[in-house]
Amino acid sequence: MNLATNKMENLLKENFKNEEKITYKEKKETIDYETGEIKEEVEYTTIKIPKEDNYIKLYIKYITYMHNLPKGLHPIIYELIKYVNYDNKIIINKDVKETIAKRLKIKENTIKQHIYNLSKENILIRVAQATYILNPYIFGKGNWKDIYELRKNLEIDVIFTEDKIIFKKLGAQNNEDNN
Repeated sequence: MNLATNKMENLLKENFKNEEKITYKEKKETIDYETGEIKEEVEYTTIKIPKEDNYIKLYIKYITYMHNLPKGLHPIIYELIKYVNYDNKIIINKDVKETIAKRLKIKENTIKQHIYNLSKENILIRVAQATYILNPYIFGKGNWKDIYELRKNLEIDVIFTEDKIIFKKLGAQNNEDNN
């Protein structure tokens, strides 16, 4: 077992050691049609989720270093973040690309190439044509429970190496078609 694997296992163990219990209360009313009596049942459901990870701000300009992406990419990431909804989804259609290109005073093809690079590194995860999810291990918008569920459902393997972090989507190849 290598050092990077040990680090990841320790992080996961530490995270799950600090679970948060959430209990939902649900009232159910039933009617006894013979007597007309309304009966009320209360049901409690408890689920456990790990508490939110401790965090330190990650400045966008350093993401390019972590993933060996081309320099100058941080302005594109900054612009894309403006379009993210609370499901961590972002629609990157032609209008969005044109708007970002105008704001940054670069060509639309440059935007397309950077979107491709971000997708290739699993910073952007393509879920449909022109629809991406921001990698929830790097970005999170909304409440922790939703971000945690998104992390579980996307099945991303986080690999720590000496000089960077690699995000590998399990069971899928990167989308290399038109962005």
